[in-house]
Amino acid sequence: VIVVAAAGNGNNGPSCPDANGCSNGYCYPASYDHVISVTGVCSLFDYGTGSGGTKFNWKDVHVFDGNKPTGYKYWTHNDKVDISAPGWTNYTTDYTSNTSYTSKGGTSFAAPVVSGAIGLLLSINPCFSPDDIEYIIKSTSHYIDGITENQEFAGTLGAGRLDAEAACSLATAWAGDHVI
Repeated sequence: VIVVAAAGNGNNGPSCPDANGCSNGYCYPASYDHVISVTGVCSLFDYGTGSGGTKFNWKDVHVFDGNKPTGYKYWTHNDKVDISAPGWTNYTTDYTSNTSYTSKGGTSFAAPVVSGAIGLLLSINPCFSPDDIEYIIKSTSHYIDGITENQEFAGTLGAGRLDAEAACSLATAWAGDHVI
């Protein structure tokens, strides 16, 4: 079984539990061992107009709105996070209508992106173990700690931002080593 969980919305200090049950910077079940913990990346800035005028990898920024007060502009980040994934402007069905879609965000929207990538990997080879899947996802991710806006979070955003295409390429190449 591969368990994927949202890391949480809002990073709290060691003695500040929030309404989501996060404390000590950890949210459960995401912070348990053998659970793939997913935080979010994106930017509310238009393409090319990121914080500080940066135009490089604006979509991989962990601070999703630099105008909000501290505690509201971050998704949970900690040493238990395994991977980052797009967590803002993810389109989904609109619960107020049976005929429309809406844009939503949060780590609860980033985690299904990772789950979908895992589904793709298992369609390539259903014999991959949970450890194989975690290795593939982490080893093919884009390094994002070096982005200026992410440097203060270095080491707490997981292996980087999910790259489903690179993960599928590695899984396809690696599938020959695993019995199908």
